[in-house]
Amino acid sequence: MTQAEENTSRIEDELQDVQSDLRDTLSQVSAKAEAAVASLRPDEIVKNHSGGAMALACALGFLTGSIRSSAVGPVLIAVSLGFAVSKVFRNESMNGK
Repeated sequence: MTQAEENTSRIEDELQDVQSDLRDTLSQVSAKAEAAVASLRPDEIVKNHSGGAMALACALGFLTGSIRSSAVGPVLIAVSLGFAVSKVFRNESMNGK
């Protein structure tokens, strides 16, 4: 083998090692990103921080009751209904129905 062929072989080996390291790093980053996204879902936040969710619900209820606008009630009902519908569709799509 000539010197040029040895250098080419060594460089190709290093390139394969670097590509393998990059794939490993990307898979680790992807796994961490998936875990972060899963922890930010609203239902997970409520499960993990039930006291804070209860305090927020109480504060919203207090504010809703103290505002004399007739539009607040229907808006909150529509938002709650929209959240419930989206959760049902998300569960159905995850279960493959």
